[in-house]
Amino acid sequence: MADKQLERFRKHYVRLKSEIGKLGFISPGSIVARDPVCGKPTCKCQADPPQPHPRCLQWSRKLGGTTVSRRLKTASEEHLFREWKANFDKLNRLIEEMDDVSRAAAEVLLSRAE
Repeated sequence: MADKQLERFRKHYVRLKSEIGKLGFISPGSIVARDPVCGKPTCKCQADPPQPHPRCLQWSRKLGGTTVSRRLKTASEEHLFREWKANFDKLNRLIEEMDDVSRAAAEVLLSRAE
């Protein structure tokens, strides 16, 4: 029984490792819409009523304790960052699942050692 269980855990773990190998580039962070206001007193964004600048998308992440941001100028840039973020999220889910499988396998292996 324990051998069959362990073999199932190993196969599941190998399948998860294989999924990781299929992932493309990754990027943590988020994409947010910004309504920029430039702060120039004579700009239309400061008028009454304000006429805001066009909405833009911005990708941001923490890197070494500092927030790094990039303005996304095209739909293709947005698509790339969304794809990379999805890959990053999938990687984290796979790692969590690998941890679950490893803990279950550890219980079987440790019960053998007793």
